This record gives sequence, C-alpha cells and structure tokens, in this order.
Amino acid sequence: MVSQDLDEIRQLLVQSRRDNTRRLLSAEVARLEALKTAEEASQPAKKPVQPPADRVYEKKLTEYAWDQSDKFVKFYINLKNVQNAPAESIKCNFTDNSFSLRVEGLDNKNYNFSLSNLLRPIDPAASKYKVKTDCVLVMLAKRSSQSWSHVTAAESAADEARAAKYSSPDKTDAGGDPAAGIMDLMKKMYDEGDDEMKRTIKKAWAEGQEKQRSEGGFGGLGGLGGMGGL
Repeated sequence: MVSQDLDEIRQLLVQSRRDNTRRLLSAEVARLEALKTAEEASQPAKKPVQPPADRVYEKKLTEYAWDQSDKFVKFYINLKNVQNAPAESIKCNFTDNSFSLRVEGLDNKNYNFSLSNLLRPIDPAASKYKVKTDCVLVMLAKRSSQSWSHVTAAESAADEARAAKYSSPDKTDAGGDPAAGIMDLMKKMYDEGDDEMKRTIKKAWAEGQEKQRSEGGFGGLGGLGGMGGL
C-alpha cells in the first residue's frame, strides 16, 4: 500500500507546476519513503531455500578374496570408484581378532565390511589398508608367521566337524559320535555369536556340504540349534 501511494505522489509531483504544491508533495514523498524503509526493516529476512540433501544409503559388503605372506593376511575388497573417495571418508578399524572397513558417501552410499572371530590374533598397530583402483587392500599383521588355513575360527571349526563326521570307523571312539564334541562347540559358537558369526558359520557349513555332495559324499549333516538342517 505504501509503495502504491508513493508512486502516485511521485507522478503528481512530476505534473505539478506550483511551488507550494511541489513542496507539499515533496514532503509527502519523503514521509512515505521513510515509512516504506521502516516497514522493510521490520520484516524478517527471508532465509535462502536449501536444496534437499541427497539421501545416503547404507550397504553391507560381503564378498572378498584373500591370501597371505609370512607377515600379513591380505583381503581384497572390490568397490567401484573407491579411489575417488576422499581419504577422510575411508576408515578401517582393527582389534586383536577382528577388523571393519567403512567408506562413507561414495556415490550416495555408505559401504561397510567387517570380519570378526579371526582364526588367529593379529597386531592392530601394525595392520593397515591401501586404496587401489576399484579395490581396498586390507593387510592384517600376523603376530606369528604361522600359516592361516581359514579366515575365521568358525570356518575352521566347521571344516573339522565335517572331517570328523566322514572319518573312517576305525578312527572313531567306540560307541561315540566322532563329530559330537565339535558339533557341540559349533552349536555353542552359533548360539552365543553375533549376526556376523552366525552368517559365517552358516556360509562355511553350507559350502562344506556342497563340496561333500559334489565329491560324492554322504547326505547333509544335522542342523545346529536355530539353524535347521543344511
């Protein structure tokens, strides 16, 4: 409203020829301009509209390859374009018997990989990782040069249970199930383990059963508690 009045008074001022009228109109223009300035100052400043942030998804990585040397157990975790991620967005944490890798904000995703209950203790301080093209190389420092037969203790126990199950009768204790003790250990590890432990035991057990079938072995073993037959 003030702006409209101001425009109209200015038009009258331009058209006016009498000095007294021009002075009155000029005074009114000045008053309206001051009023307009005061009104604008009293209004809250408009906040800039922020564009909506891109949604970031969590994704769990499970596939890997591994090998070893006398000093390190090496894990190769494929991740496309990981070399383009800022260094501060890649984090790798080590404990005596586990490690976890996290890559944040890569193509609007946070990637997570972890392994727990490793076969043997590692040296967290000497362990490290390197970013390659489309791959992260995680190097776990061994505490001894002893060779690793498996990645986790669960995988090792599963193989031992399968080997005992299919051993020849003359190598078993009379009247006893050769795999019973290891089966009890596997069940205990499964019942007390976290989700990662359960997943590892299931995977190792299933792979071993498939190997036995492909080699013409006997039928599947009974299930562990809560797992069902595999």
